[in-house]
Amino acid sequence: MVTHKHHIIPRHMGGGDEPENIISLPFWAHTEVHKRLYEVYGRAEDKLAYLMMSGKKEEAEVVRIQLAKEGYKRWLVEKPEEVKKWRENINKTKAGKCFLPKEHYQRLGDMFRDVPRTEEVKEKISKSKKGKPWNGNRERIQDEYEVTKPNGDVIIIRGLNAFCKEEGISAGNLCAVAKGRLKQHKGYRARKL
Repeated sequence: MVTHKHHIIPRHMGGGDEPENIISLPFWAHTEVHKRLYEVYGRAEDKLAYLMMSGKKEEAEVVRIQLAKEGYKRWLVEKPEEVKKWRENINKTKAGKCFLPKEHYQRLGDMFRDVPRTEEVKEKISKSKKGKPWNGNRERIQDEYEVTKPNGDVIIIRGLNAFCKEEGISAGNLCAVAKGRLKQHKGYRARKL
């Protein structure tokens, strides 16, 4: 007969792995014990154990996700220093990254350049540009930015694309810095004037 090890006081209730807290139960009894624990104490951890052992994986997944969300919320409140450090690490790893080789992005640009657009696409582009300032020559008036270079120099520029091309950095990432989505891009900081 197949037996399972069961914690008399479950770990989620503070029980440990000491031999006096563990008993061997047949599979059906282990399932039933967790069902009863859930009925008495209403703890989602026991419901998850019962559902998993009963083969109700879809219901168990819903409970598992609920537990994960609750654990995440508790972590945010109980360990703010750890959360701050975690967020800083994520920002450091994401800042200025290209996840594919530059040649890939170049090929994509070449592939879609000069592709004829449908009237529907032209209409969407037109709608997206409505309300944006233009000068008399139908050229878009470029926004002004205050850019701080990695060496500390502060300059005022009009438009990001030409500047970023000269500096060899990503205009999209510097724009994200100006909008506040990134703190910096390769040492460059920017804000819209």
